[in-house]
Amino acid sequence: MKIPVRQVLRTGVSLLLLAPVTGCGKDEAYEKPPVPVRVQTLEATSMAGGLRYSANIKPHTQVDLAFKVGGYVHDIHQVKGPDGRPRLVQEGDRITKGTILARLRASDYLVKRNQAQSQQAEAKATIGQATSQLAEAKANFEQAKLDFDRATNLFNSQSMTKVEFDATKARFDAAQARVETARAQLAQASAKQAGAVQQREETEIALQDSALRTPMDAVILKRGIEVGTLVNPGMVGFVLADTSSVKAIFGVPDMVVEQLKVGDPLAITTEAVPDTEFHGQITSLAPAADPTSRVFDVEITIPNQRNQLKSGMIAAVSLGTGISTQPYIAVPLTAVVRPAGSRTEYAVFIVDRQEVDKPVARLRKVTLGQVAGNTVAVTGGLKAGDQVIVTGATLVSEGQAVRVIP
Repeated sequence: MKIPVRQVLRTGVSLLLLAPVTGCGKDEAYEKPPVPVRVQTLEATSMAGGLRYSANIKPHTQVDLAFKVGGYVHDIHQVKGPDGRPRLVQEGDRITKGTILARLRASDYLVKRNQAQSQQAEAKATIGQATSQLAEAKANFEQAKLDFDRATNLFNSQSMTKVEFDATKARFDAAQARVETARAQLAQASAKQAGAVQQREETEIALQDSALRTPMDAVILKRGIEVGTLVNPGMVGFVLADTSSVKAIFGVPDMVVEQLKVGDPLAITTEAVPDTEFHGQITSLAPAADPTSRVFDVEITIPNQRNQLKSGMIAAVSLGTGISTQPYIAVPLTAVVRPAGSRTEYAVFIVDRQEVDKPVARLRKVTLGQVAGNTVAVTGGLKAGDQVIVTGATLVSEGQAVRVIP
């Protein structure tokens, strides 16, 4: 019996698939080599020597000195330069209260002021004229009233004709109307004068506002104009700072802020001024924590008469041994990773030594606290004695074999 070729081929392929694969070597499953990592055994610690925080130095007061009116900058205040010659005031220069730092071209405002003065003078002359007319109208009215009263008596006693009485009454009515007209003209002239006075005062204010005058003794942080600059109302010409005292601002967690109060003395140090400790007092405690960092801002005010502390410096604040803290666990920042598929959680890898010869990495989700230098406090997920991978954490995965290196 002949077997179709197609069936033979199909049967042969099936047999090949079912046949065991044999080779020259032994069957061995491939295993990834262990990843070399460094670990750190965790210990619970406390800040027995007091707490230290990093603070930012800011001026006690900072002002953006802006123009209220617009125009061309005509003049900028000058000071004596290092070479003894005058130069324009610039960043870092100290100025006293009341100094005019810049002036706009005043001609535009002088023209407006002169126009307002002319309108005020014209209104004043109109008032004088209206006052004279009112006085004359009142005099005529008094005479017309006397004539009308006498005519009324004569008419009632039938000693005056109706025609004569009507003529006298007409003169009385006309005199009374002239008084009302004169009063209206005087009121209109008074209103015009009041408007002219207000306009003149506004032009005077605008003329004064064309000069930038410093409101305090200060140091110039920034100058944003040059002679000839066209400025608009609201444009900042200078940024000033009062650094006779400065503020050191830093953040503390809730367990610490409740132990602080306004008026507490604190000390700061800075690497910019070595071997010097600056003393101040707490002048402000934030009523609510920052929504992102979850810390409360603390403000210390420090006298700075010698101008040693500059805006933007970084200082270290020591809260002293009087502040008690709970023991905590901290890990290096290099040990913290993001769990796969999560953008809001954090985790670390610990070494699992259940099989002594085959330690493996295990992912452990953690809750982080405050960052201090290159470490971060862990408030949940770890315990003392855990061995955390601090080098190579980004190279391992859950359950992967590791090799601990010194």
